[in-house]
Amino acid sequence: MKILGRIQHPELENVAEGGAGAERLRLVLESMQLNEIHALIQLLDDPDEGVYSHVRERLMERGSAVLPLLEQHREESLLADEHASRLDEVVHGLRFERLRERTLEWVFGEGQDHVEAALIVHEAVQPKVDAAQVRKDFEQLRRTVWLELNEDLTGFERLQVVNHMLFDVLGFGRAVGATLRPGHALLGEVMARKQGNALGIGFLYWSLARSLDLDVHVVDSPHHFLLCLCDGTSVPTEEAPHGVVMCYIDPFSQGALLAPDQIHSWLDLPTAEQPPIAPPAFGFERLIRFVSLALIRADRHFLAKHLDELLAGWGTSERD
Repeated sequence: MKILGRIQHPELENVAEGGAGAERLRLVLESMQLNEIHALIQLLDDPDEGVYSHVRERLMERGSAVLPLLEQHREESLLADEHASRLDEVVHGLRFERLRERTLEWVFGEGQDHVEAALIVHEAVQPKVDAAQVRKDFEQLRRTVWLELNEDLTGFERLQVVNHMLFDVLGFGRAVGATLRPGHALLGEVMARKQGNALGIGFLYWSLARSLDLDVHVVDSPHHFLLCLCDGTSVPTEEAPHGVVMCYIDPFSQGALLAPDQIHSWLDLPTAEQPPIAPPAFGFERLIRFVSLALIRADRHFLAKHLDELLAGWGTSERD
């Protein structure tokens, strides 16, 4: 019986199943794919817009796996302006598609890794940032603070240690000058400069507290990036699903700790009203929207538009 759909390629004939034959098949297929990708890259400079649209679509279908080849070709080749521009467009599109995949994974995975969320925004603005180095720097910061903690401390006391280490010992603080700059909210730059704006310092503080197993959550407050410490040992209720709020935290004010009965006057709320605790995605969205606004102020509208596209499928429709 003749088998339909047999791969017609001379290098694949008489390949045995399993063992060395299977490995050779894999290598041959990879070689064929690489050749096709290189051919598509060369076609990017075709003057026919229809050809370019088709090539771009084919490359985008390959996903982020082809990014290293495209980036290598961009760096090592002398390209005509139009070819370089088209290649940059494809690279940019693939990078953002991967960032969008990571964003959705974070949001619908309940946002456990806060550093990952910060890195998504940082890489969107500065694609060449060394993400591994940023993680290494954050881990060093976490360990420095962790060494000052002990198991006998209460959650409130542990927060006081975090404040002392972060602001008094290590010297983190408010950014000097205009605070509506993208870099002042990007995790890597905040750690390198030891200063940031409300979102930059706030997101760093939140990430650090969570990495130290402190039950800290973001508060739904539109005009301030506020956090709160919950008592994880208390019985959750419908009004307090994370347990009783022990205190509120303003990271931008050197980690000022506010008692629950102080938050009303501080936020100008009715006495009986408590600011609700928000899901992790709320804090992530605040960071994205703030950096997007900063990019617009810096006349980087194209990048701001792409950053906003990370919110598709889960973010709110309006800016804060």
